[in-house]
Amino acid sequence: MLQPFPIGMINPAAGGGLPSIDQTNLIRWWDADFDATSSTWTDQTGTQDASVGGVSYVSGTPSVYDFPGGSGVIGIGHAAATDINCDDIGVQMWIKLDNTNNTNYCIASQRSGVNSSTCRFSFHINAGNNTVGIYNGFAFSPLSVSGLITLTNNVWYFVEVMCPNNGTTEFYINDISVASTSTNNNTGAGAEPWGIGTPNYGLSTYSGEYFQGDIAMCLVYDTNTRPSGNWNATKARFGY
Repeated sequence: MLQPFPIGMINPAAGGGLPSIDQTNLIRWWDADFDATSSTWTDQTGTQDASVGGVSYVSGTPSVYDFPGGSGVIGIGHAAATDINCDDIGVQMWIKLDNTNNTNYCIASQRSGVNSSTCRFSFHINAGNNTVGIYNGFAFSPLSVSGLITLTNNVWYFVEVMCPNNGTTEFYINDISVASTSTNNNTGAGAEPWGIGTPNYGLSTYSGEYFQGDIAMCLVYDTNTRPSGNWNATKARFGY
């Protein structure tokens, strides 16, 4: 079992180890190729592991979590934690959609409901509309990526969201800036659980937003500065 290591140290990809991720302000690091099981996704920062519910772990090249969509309590995540209640948050994920349905699939969230007191944010992707989006309890902003990226099924995408408390939320796909909006991180909601592939971790509500497809990596940063180099450090694993 690979052991977590102190933040600020880079464990290089050479020799089959973890990729050379930018660890400045990194607060969570989940990678399905390392320390992932059907019940627990180990946080490589050694801070807080995520629990797996209704999602299948599939070992391979790359290893992934397969999200079925549908109903029930489905998703990966953990209870609210003080250190992840960031004013400025950045999230980077490798994802692959199963379909091009007109559905606002949630890829990551800090949310337990649909109002400003229960939602910091949820990030969404919709291949049917070729949009990405953010909901923060006040508003949902779906943002077109037409002319820059064409979202389709069975294709890996490196999705990045830089989401400040006060400022512009910016979406990147495959290292390309594709959309931005003034809708941003609602820190007034306070502590909310962290979710991957679900808008409300541990709950069965809003099941129409459950992610359907594969997720292989999730990085979370406490910063308003975009982390550097992670696309180049990881893209070969996903066919780029």
